[in-house]
Amino acid sequence: MDKGEGDSELPEFRGEDYFERQPGMVNDLVAIEGNRVVLKNMIGNRFPVVCGDENVSLYLNGQPVSGSIILTDTTQLTFAI
Repeated sequence: MDKGEGDSELPEFRGEDYFERQPGMVNDLVAIEGNRVVLKNMIGNRFPVVCGDENVSLYLNGQPVSGSIILTDTTQLTFAI
């Protein structure tokens, strides 16, 4: 897709760099309740994004998720290890 007028390049966000500077912030944003991932706080006016990896599978409303999920207060996100 060609870039249109007004499109801009967004800088790459390296979450690992951010959380190295803010080590306790993840615990301030989300909580684990049983096998559920629950929103505790937003980041300003934005919601955190959660993704699984090779050892953690995510399920949205009981259906497997292969990508990332925006975690809101109504998101029904569970996980399995």
